[in-house]
Parts: sequence; structure tokens; C-alpha cells
Amino acid sequence: MGNKIFISPFFYVGLLLKISLASYFSSSLLTDLYVPFLSASLENFSFDPWSSWSLNGGNQNAFPYGFVMWIVFLPLIFLFDFIGISIETGYIGTLLLFDLGLLFVFCQLNPKKDTKLIWLYWLSPIVIFGIYVYGINDIIPVFFLVLALLLIKSRKFTYSGVVFIMAVSAKLSMLLALPFFLIYLYSSKSIRKMLLNFLRGLFLGFLVFILTFFISDFGYLMIRNNPELLKIFELSLQLNEKLTVYIVPVIYLLMLYAAWKIKRMNYFIFEAILGLSFFLVVLPTPASPGWILWSLPVLISYQINYGKKAILITSIFTFFYILTNINIDIELSKATEKFFENSYFLSNINLNSLVFSISFALGLILAQGLWRETINANDYFRLSRRPFLIGIAGNILSGKSKMASSITGLLGQSSVAILPGKNYLIQDTRKSTSKFISLFNPMSSDLEGYANDILSLASGKGIYSKSQNSSSKARDILPSNDFIITHGLHTLSMPIIRTSINLSIFIEVADSLKKYFKTSDFLDKRSYESDYKSYVEPQKHLADVVLSISPVNKSLKLNSSIESPPKMELRVKTSNTLKFLSLKRVLVAVCGLHVNVENTSQNNQVEMYIEGEVSEQDIALATKILCPRAIEFLDTKPLWRSGVEGLIQLIVMINIDQSLTERFL
Repeated sequence: MGNKIFISPFFYVGLLLKISLASYFSSSLLTDLYVPFLSASLENFSFDPWSSWSLNGGNQNAFPYGFVMWIVFLPLIFLFDFIGISIETGYIGTLLLFDLGLLFVFCQLNPKKDTKLIWLYWLSPIVIFGIYVYGINDIIPVFFLVLALLLIKSRKFTYSGVVFIMAVSAKLSMLLALPFFLIYLYSSKSIRKMLLNFLRGLFLGFLVFILTFFISDFGYLMIRNNPELLKIFELSLQLNEKLTVYIVPVIYLLMLYAAWKIKRMNYFIFEAILGLSFFLVVLPTPASPGWILWSLPVLISYQINYGKKAILITSIFTFFYILTNINIDIELSKATEKFFENSYFLSNINLNSLVFSISFALGLILAQGLWRETINANDYFRLSRRPFLIGIAGNILSGKSKMASSITGLLGQSSVAILPGKNYLIQDTRKSTSKFISLFNPMSSDLEGYANDILSLASGKGIYSKSQNSSSKARDILPSNDFIITHGLHTLSMPIIRTSINLSIFIEVADSLKKYFKTSDFLDKRSYESDYKSYVEPQKHLADVVLSISPVNKSLKLNSSIESPPKMELRVKTSNTLKFLSLKRVLVAVCGLHVNVENTSQNNQVEMYIEGEVSEQDIALATKILCPRAIEFLDTKPLWRSGVEGLIQLIVMINIDQSLTERFL
């Protein structure tokens, strides 16, 4: 938790307010149900307090919760009882600790937002009213649920599974979130392989926190007969005497379907659709005010990220939602008697129903905003509609395939489809082509078939692809994917291909470096200077980014017998200039590189010269600083590179981030 939390006077104002309200109000839930049950469990301690309570004639609705909910209250109520402080104080103290713990978790989920979280969570009227006026304990399962989300975001999947089961054990309703967890882990190809770890955590948590609870028949019956569960069936549509449509389960199933239809889901979409689903389940339900706490993650995130309008609509909804949960008919009847006495219509209005209707309408408006801002406008959601296509062009042995492999190492093989342009060569590259057309000439390739296959992949369809190096006539199916990388001599030569490409790159390497990386035999046979300048080099002016790699020492003559790699510099030329000043600062301050930036006269382009040695760790850190949203697209274990290769990875990630922003404007 940031230092701003504890130095803020509003944190202590909120703390004092909560303690004062808890001291003044005494909910019947505490005095009649929770506290007597917990007190009895201390007097006759056993790991099955539900059976002891029921056999002694206790209220069957006293504590309809699982093992975790009971166990978290024990330490503080035992301590307070031992030193002579009331168990009710221990109960409220436990809720206060979990309230503070949830603030800490939200700080981890929303870094550098401590001040906003004090206002939006710590001082939230819904939290204060539900916990410290009504004594609602939903804060405990919500804490474990949000902690499970944090562990998912931190890629600690086994721990997340265990903690999620703790949330379910605390309150059975948390089980509604499980399908969304599974859909998220399955739909995201980069972390699908971690689904097994999450399931392992679920199994371990089940053995410890759920299976042990089944030893208590009375505990199971208390949960099963909880009257609160029936409230989700109160909103219904009567079709005839025998058939009724229950609206809330229908809403839940529709949200599950919506989550499944989002083919590619990142963490932020997962958090949003989970919170929105809880919100829509609670909204039409006349349940306890604690249920709204289930949707806190999405409400907090929405207000933090989408400014004053989001805060305003959430605040208005909060006001009416709290009014809905207060019996205002009695409080206002005397004040409104004279006003309504001469109006038959007004005097017969149910004021609670009117306030609930307003709250419901505001909730629908809020839900629509949540969907539009947190899901529909999300880059990853928009990517799910259509793959992101990267096109790489350049000379022979310029490093096109190596760049494609480097990018794939970041995004993950499960998320990338690679289509080499050499697969469409009409002539056999293993035979001499000196008597025929040079490889630089577009007539040497089946560009029509190449374009058709790119368009198919871009539309989400698979293609039949045959490797140029394979002697077999068999053609393998290449399915479309989240990212499609195509590279070749003529990748950017056709307008129909260029319009399908979201990020076009042209790469060129100094001849001396080509000789260092590869032998010159291939170049001697196929380097037709005039054809290169006529057909390949013009693509440089059509690319979004031009990358030029050359040795620092221009006069140094390199050959393939040199063992250590030469010092190289990277020249980047692009019109995507949004983050280039930030890029320069990070490369200098974080990576310790020498960077020079020049403006060119061509289409407001910027040219950057980068020189120096850089490590994989510096590239990873620079990417996290410059394009934090793009981190969501990376594999669970991205393969960062050092040197020029790493710099190219960084440039590509920055341009992916900017292209995704511009793509759907």
C-alpha cells in the first residue's frame, strides 16, 4: 500500500466515521444471529459449530456460511472475549480488518491510485452503510474474490484457485464467478496452459475448505435453506399456471454467453465482465445491501479510469441504492401527509417502489456505461473481432524471419500465425534462377494467392499452406490467430495487402552484416541490384516503420569468420511519432543508450539513431513503462532479446500499442 494512504487525513476521517457508526448502530443480524452463534462456538468449541448450535435449539438461519467465514472471525472474537471486550466488537473489528485488507488489494490492482481509492472505496457510502450500519459480512468473501483476481493478474494461478475456493467457502454465492474464471483462462491463448494450475488450486482448496465442511450435516442444511438464496427468483415472468421465467438466472446466463463470445479476453475484460455480471444479478434483486459489494472491482476500476462522468453516475446510483435499502415509507409518511392528502394518485404511491425504480433505471444506465467503456472500448476486445496483422518486407537476408521469430517469442506461439512470403515462389529456390526471373521481381511469386491467403487469415479463416523448403506436396492447415505475421520480399508491394496490414515494417541490413550472419553464396547468385531497386526498395516508402541496421564502425570490413558480433546501431524512421520523445527519455535514462532524434521533411516522419548495448531486462522494463497496455498481449514467459534485436522488439510493441489505439478510432 502506498504511503499516501496513511498520510491522508481522509483515511483517518473514514476510519473514525466507521468506528463511530459501528458503535452507534446495532444490527439485528448481529444481536440475534451472528453474535449468539459465534459466542456459542467459543463456549462449546468444535470444528462443527453448526451441529452444536442446531442440536441446542439455535436459529437455523443464524450462520448460513461456510468454514472460512467462521474461522476468520475466531481469532479476534476469542481475543476480545478473553480480555473482556464484547464479541460484537470482535465481529465488527474483523470486518474492519478485512475492509482495510480490501483497500490494500485494490491498491495493488490499481498502482499509484491511492488517493482516488480513499475517496472511491474507503469512503464509499455503499461500503460504510453495508458494513458498519447493517453489519453485513459480504466484505469477507469479496476480499477473497478480489485477492483471487490479483493473483490471476500476477500470474499466480494455483494460489488464485485456492483463494477462490476460500471465497466460495465464505459465501456460496461466490461460486457464480467460477465459470467466468474458467472462460477467461481458456479464451486467453497465452495463459491457457496455466488453466491446469488454477484447477489444481481449486482442487486443493476444495479438499481443505469445502470437503471438511461436509462433515456437518446441519451446516449444509443451514446454507441450503438460507432464505436469501430465494431472492434471485423473486423477479419472474408468469407465462401460465405452470410456467414461470426467472429473470435473474436468465440475465446471468446471458452474461456467461457474452463472456464466451468474447473469443480473446484479457484481464481487464475479465474483471469488467465478471463485475458487470454480478452487478446485473444484484440490480433487480431485493437482496441485502451487502450483495452490491460483489461488483466493487468493476465499479472502482470504472471510476478510476473514466473520470468525472463515471464518478457522477456511480455516486447518484449509490445514493438511490442506499435509499432503496432504508424503510423510508415510515420515515417520510408524516412529512408528506399534508402534501399528498389532496391527491389520490400521489397518496397511493409506494415510495420505496418509486425509489427502487429510479435506482434500477440508474443501474441500467451505469451498466450500459460499464459495458461501453470497460469492454466495448477495450483494445483487446476490439482485437477479438479481427486479428492484428503485421507485415515485414525487406531484402534477402535482412532478418525478416528472425524478426518474425523474435516477435513471436514475445506474443507466444499459441497467439501468432506466421505466413512466409517465400512459400509463394513459383520457381524452386534450390535451383539456379539466373536464366529466368530474379527473386526480386514480383513475377517470381504467386502474389495473387499470397494476397488471398492474407485476406483469409485477416478475416479469421484458416488457409492451406505449404513450406517452400518442403519436398512434399502436402499442404498443412494454418489457422488464423490473434496476431498474424507475414514477411517476404513483396509483402508491401500490393495495395490490397497493405490495406489489410495493421503495422507495416521494412527492414534493411548493411551488406557487411549480411556477410557476418550468413555466407555470401546466396547473395552472389541472386543479388540483382536493378531489380531490388525497382521492386523491393520502393516498399520502404510505404511502410509505417523503417528499420536500418548497420555497424557502428562503417569502415570495418566484416566476414563470417569473425566470432564475436560487431557493435551495431539501429536507425528507426516512422510517422508514428506519438511516443518517440518518451522512447528517447527511457532509452537514455533506463537503458543507458546514446540516442539522436531528427525530424525529416517526408510526411512529418521522425528518424531516430540508437547506439549502445542493452540487456533483455532493460528492454522488458522499457516496454512496461512505455506501453503498459501492450503487456496484456505478451506470453506468460515472453522471450526478450538483448542488443538490436531487443530494441526492435521494443519498437514493434510501441507501434502495436499505437496502432491498436488508432485502428478503431
